[in-house]
Amino acid sequence: MSAAILTDHLGNQLTASDGAILVDGSTLPPPPPAPAPPLGGLSVLDPDGIEHSLTDGFPLFVLLGLEGLHMPPVDLIEENVPRQPGGRLREVRFLAREIDVPLRLLAATPAALAASVRTLLGWFNPTRAVAPVLRFTAPDGAQREIAVRYVKGLDFNDDLGAWRTDRRTTLVLRAHDPFWYDRNERGGVYRLGEWQDRFFPLPPLRLTPSTVFAGPTILNDGDVDAWPVWTIAGPGVNPMIRNLTTGKALTLTGTLVAGQTLTIDTRPRTERAPYGKTLRLQDGANWLPNLAPGSALWPLARGANAVQIELTGATSQSAVSYSLRPPYLSI
Repeated sequence: MSAAILTDHLGNQLTASDGAILVDGSTLPPPPPAPAPPLGGLSVLDPDGIEHSLTDGFPLFVLLGLEGLHMPPVDLIEENVPRQPGGRLREVRFLAREIDVPLRLLAATPAALAASVRTLLGWFNPTRAVAPVLRFTAPDGAQREIAVRYVKGLDFNDDLGAWRTDRRTTLVLRAHDPFWYDRNERGGVYRLGEWQDRFFPLPPLRLTPSTVFAGPTILNDGDVDAWPVWTIAGPGVNPMIRNLTTGKALTLTGTLVAGQTLTIDTRPRTERAPYGKTLRLQDGANWLPNLAPGSALWPLARGANAVQIELTGATSQSAVSYSLRPPYLSI
């Protein structure tokens, strides 16, 4: 009997080491050297942070029909206007998205397939405190990630004996935060008389002994607002961080002594940011009550943002830094 030739969603021929047996009794040919995936690769980081490829081949293959990787669903919030046809748009809101991943599992024996299924269940166990993360790798090496929770697709039917070495399913995953994020953090570190930026250049901050203040332009090259995490190292009094582009200001009242570090996490609380919207010292002390009236834990708008940072009483030990991961609508 001739060998069955199968292809995955990338058009690559499916192979199996040791001649994996298909349900019709044929075998897959020995694996050739693996070519670079022409359309990129998809992998999952399990709750323990271990990465597993979904596109490198046997025993797990992603088939044609991937859905939900691009624009997330939106909710157009409208209101009716008396004596006026149609309605008035009040707000546009992105909703949680679902991602459909068609999968095929092959194995030489039913026992081997059962082991692969149990492994897959462990990767997507929805009761784990840490959500698994889908990671897409583009042909140029750029990587974007999204945290997901299992919805359905792994409840296989064991009554079909013909499928004991070959199972197909569509794995449905839900991303409550609908955006893809750059794998790598970006940011900058600023001290008296020196500065350092990570991953992309920014104009230097200018710091004086009495005030940490600057006029840099911080770039958010994502598709929507990006929420930074700020870190302020004392000594310093009454920190203030302004976004001159949007007019928002984050003003605190209080004193940081030398050796104290304040972390300001402006991110909305999500799977990826369980400690979002918090202000805490390194010992866990809550600084949210120190937030001045009218202040906002503001985001960086899409594009260039002019930022000014002030810290009265700064010394050579003082420092201000930020980090962020730009959010994107698509892979």
